[in-house]
Amino acid sequence: MPGSELYEQFMALHTRDGGLVMPNAWDGLSTLMLADAGFEAIATSSAAIAATLGRLDGRHQVTREEHLEHARLLGRLTGLPVNGDFEDGYGDTPEDVAATVEAAVESGLAGIGWRTPRAIPICRSATSTKQSVAYVAPLTL
Repeated sequence: MPGSELYEQFMALHTRDGGLVMPNAWDGLSTLMLADAGFEAIATSSAAIAATLGRLDGRHQVTREEHLEHARLLGRLTGLPVNGDFEDGYGDTPEDVAATVEAAVESGLAGIGWRTPRAIPICRSATSTKQSVAYVAPLTL
């Protein structure tokens, strides 16, 4: 399914009555099991990816490309929308985070999130939330 269709499907899941329960998959097998159990979207987990590679979870212990390849695998196996957990956006600047978002979109991910203290300066460097969103808004589907 093309990325824009997955994005629309993902948005519909988020906005419907009843909400969305989206599990984190560790690998291909857990992804297939979650899809078989009826989940309608899958999320990646930086800790899960690191563990399956024999690494500790932490800042860039898994590269952006490794994370993207893992997310592409989950999508290929199930055809479900995939949301990527991308640590700090793999960068220190808004442009770095925007490059990660662009790579995620190009890889067919339906959503992306980042959430570490390293991401806070990116938001603080903007004078408003609107300006923070403007860094990545042109990259959305």
